[in-house]
Amino acid sequence: MDEGDPKWYDEVNNEWLIECVNKGDLEGVRTAVSCGADANARDEKGVPAITLAAEKGHDRIVLVLIDADVDVNAQDRNGRTAIMAARNAEHWAIAGFLLEAGARE
Repeated sequence: MDEGDPKWYDEVNNEWLIECVNKGDLEGVRTAVSCGADANARDEKGVPAITLAAEKGHDRIVLVLIDADVDVNAQDRNGRTAIMAARNAEHWAIAGFLLEAGARE
């Protein structure tokens, strides 16, 4: 895939989104989403961006992803969801945001 292929830009934006989520870069996440990154992007291990943000305690990033219509019930390869990750890491406010957005327990 090269720069002439529209899918190339999607992949670049999605990788950028994941990198920003991992770093806790709120403005980077906002910019990536506004540039077309898929809020449901996954890292190389298949972990959804929302789960990464929830696990790391990036509450404002979780809210940005929710506003971008992320699937709050997306599962990683092991069946783990963002709400599971938030609760496991004791990020109770994030668990609350996820529940309000329709996450299933």
